This record gives sequence, structure tokens and C-alpha cells, in this order.
Amino acid sequence: LGLLETLYTILLQLVTMLEEGYDTSLKGDLQQLAELKRHQGDQNQKQPPPDILSPAAKRRRQTCQDMHLEAEEKPAFRIPQGVRAANLENILKLRIGQKRVLAELRQQCASCFSSDDDLEESNG
Repeated sequence: LGLLETLYTILLQLVTMLEEGYDTSLKGDLQQLAELKRHQGDQNQKQPPPDILSPAAKRRRQTCQDMHLEAEEKPAFRIPQGVRAANLENILKLRIGQKRVLAELRQQCASCFSSDDDLEESNG
């Protein structure tokens, strides 16, 4: 049983070391991915071409856009320069997946400690 305990301890140390290698949290990556998807949705919304709109409609649209921008307090989502949106999305998805695997491994190792304790108590 001492070897299993050592193995679980080493695995937990390894998970901790790997998690420290990330400069962002899982929650932060999930938020950034949600913002990216929202940004992509905003970019994909189709607006009628300006030549179809009457001058009054153009003024209304511009006024509405100005009011929307003033109402927004937080800065707009920005994709880092030189990075395509699709690449950023894939990077975030990969990082989120890796962090979830590490969290699951941490949880499994922790549960192994408790199940080993239960075995010792029943054998003791």
C-alpha cells in the first residue's frame, strides 16, 4: 500500500506542476472562448448594404450604433494581432481540454487516497 500512496503523491505533484505551467485559469479560458464565440456571432450578423438604405435609415442605424457603444462599459473583445479567430478558438479548446483532464486526474488521485484509507481500515 505504500507504493500506491507514493504513486498517487507523485501524480498529484505532476498535476500541480503541469497546472502551474499555464498562465490562465480554466474559468478564464472558458470565458475567453465564450467571448470569442459571441464576437464571431456579432461579426457574422448580416447587415443590409449601405446603398440599399435610405439616408434617414442610415442616420437611425448610426445613432443606434452610437447609443449601443456608449451603453457598453467593457472594452470590445480583441483577437491578438496575427492570430486568426479559428486558430484562437482551437487553442482555447485544446487548453480547456487539457485543464479538464488534469482536474479529472487530480480528482481521481484524491479519491484513490480515500479508497486506500478505507482498505487499510477494513484490513487493520
